[in-house]
Order: sequence, then C-alpha cells, then structure tokens
Amino acid sequence: MFSSKNLYKYYSHFASTSIIMYTIMLTIRLVQLVIEGQTPSAKLYRCFTINIVIYMMTANLIIFRRYGLPDLISQVMKDEEAALNSLDKDIRKTYLAQTKIYEFTSVAQVVSTFASGLMFIALNVYMKVKGLLKHEAFMYELWFPFNRENHDGFVIFFNLYIVVLIMFCNVASRIIPQTMIIYANAQLRVLQILLEKAFDAPCSDPLVKIQELVKKHQDLINFITFLNSALRNVIFMEYIINAINVAAGLLQFITVRAAMDLVYAFVHFSLLVIQIFVLALNANNVSTQSEAIANAAYNSQWMDQSNNIKKIIYIMIMRAQKPLVLNIGAFGVMNAESALTTMKAAYTYVSIGLQR
Repeated sequence: MFSSKNLYKYYSHFASTSIIMYTIMLTIRLVQLVIEGQTPSAKLYRCFTINIVIYMMTANLIIFRRYGLPDLISQVMKDEEAALNSLDKDIRKTYLAQTKIYEFTSVAQVVSTFASGLMFIALNVYMKVKGLLKHEAFMYELWFPFNRENHDGFVIFFNLYIVVLIMFCNVASRIIPQTMIIYANAQLRVLQILLEKAFDAPCSDPLVKIQELVKKHQDLINFITFLNSALRNVIFMEYIINAINVAAGLLQFITVRAAMDLVYAFVHFSLLVIQIFVLALNANNVSTQSEAIANAAYNSQWMDQSNNIKKIIYIMIMRAQKPLVLNIGAFGVMNAESALTTMKAAYTYVSIGLQR
C-alpha cells in the first residue's frame, strides 16, 4: 500500500522531472529558431519570454526548497492556531483580519493564474480546431525527438499537461513567499497588542513578562532577516523581469484584434499586475508593522514600572526605529514605490514599442 507521503514524494519527483524536460525542450527549440534565422522577431521574442518566465519560476522553487520555506508551513499553522485560540479578542480579531487579507490575495493569485492558463488553453484549442495553426506550434514552441505531425495527439496531450503543471507551480511559487510575509505581518501586529497591554493586568513578575515579549520580538527579527535572505534574489529576479513582462502583456492587449485574443491578453496582463502589487504591498507592510512596535511599546504603562523594565522598553523602542525590510537583491527595498517604478518602466517600454 502507498501512503500519502510516498505518493506525494513520487508525484514531486515526477513533476520536477517534467518541468526539467519541458525547460530543456523549450531551450533547444529556441536555439533552433535562432539558428534558422528566418523566424519572425515577434515569435522569437515570445519564445524568449516564455523561457525567462519558466527559468524564473523553476529558480524560485529551487530557492524555496533550499531554504526550507515549505517546511515552515507547519510552524505557521501552529502559531496561527495559538493566535486564533487566544483569550484576547483583539489578538483574535487582528489575526482574522490578516487571514482575510491572505485569503483575498491567495484567491486573486489562484483565479488570475488559472483564468490566464485556461484562456491560453481555450485559445489554442480553438485555433487548432479551426486550422489556424498551420505554421505555428500548438501552445508552446517545443523540441521533440520526432516529427510532431506524426504524433499530434501526444504533442497536444503533453502541452496540456505542462500548462496545468505550470499553473500549479506558478501558484506555489507565489503563495509560499506570500504566506511567510503575511505571517510575519500578523505576528508583528500580535506583538504590538501584547506590548500595549503588557502592564494592564496585575502580574506577579512584570520583568519576566516583558523579557518574554523581547524574546518574541527578537525571534521575529531573526525570522524576517532569514526570510529576506531567502527571498532577496527571488524578488530581484521578479523586479528585473516584471517590467518587461508587463510591457509585453500591455502591448499584446493594445495590438490584438480578435475578441478571444483580447480577452486572453487582458486576463494575462491582470495576472502580472496583481502579482507585482501583492508582493510589493505585503513587503511594504512588513516595514510599517515593524516600525509600529516602537509606538506599541511606548503606549504601554512603562512609566509606572521599575528602572530595569524602563531600560528594556527603551532598548526595544530604539531597535524598532530600524525597520525590518525585504530587499530587491542588493538594490534597495521592496515596497509600494518599487511596484510603481516597475509600472512606470513598463509604460516607457510600451511607448517606445508603439513609436516604432
């Protein structure tokens, strides 16, 4: 009998092998088109863009596995259960609010990804049935070690399988960092509530209580620092490529004429914009919530406490003056302004493209 753990292990290996095969086939075909020298530039650009997107998605998943981010989900679930079962209604309310943000952004990612993928499938199936793909490949320009026309059924099945697999991988590559970032924001908000109420109720030893909160703050600092180390290269790759992808998506939306192509272009463009702003706004919130720790500590009844406690509160306030951030590699902080910069760069690329 196969256990669920073993089945997942086999599925994981099979899916990884499929993505590697797909990447190799995509790359070989791109090289062939370049060597032929007669391929239209638009077709080459489309193939090149798809290669970049797949390389990025694969690299993201490899980085997540290397840093063990999927393994942290169980710890996130334990902390979430503790927050939702807290006797403090403000903590429960705050965590539920963060949960709703997570649900909204996750649903947006899933719906936009699958809507884009399904529209891509529908468009290619329609063109295949109508015989409009005489000089174009079905879905992707892939290299096969045989004549595609003689094995048309297999080519169609393989492309459909890859599209579905890519949709799930894309969702995973977005949801995993999103989960960790929103979890960090939720824990920072919970810490703020605990600090504000630290001295409201009588306590036998307030020094021990505040030391526990200091430890929680330090643990969050360490976690977000670790998260930044794991995600900084991922965010950097996203930042570099997103402007080009958004520009390409917007150009496609502006230039297409067929109704079905127009719908697909709009859905795909919406997916790209959602991905940019979800990441940027969540990353921006980490900085905001980390700085708010200082206000929460100051708003507690620290003035009525011992000198030792006052010193600890002072040190915590001073530490919170330096916000916790998620970096774009070595090129600055990821925040809402970075997302706007990406959109401005995409607009510039589109303007240049339309002029030509």
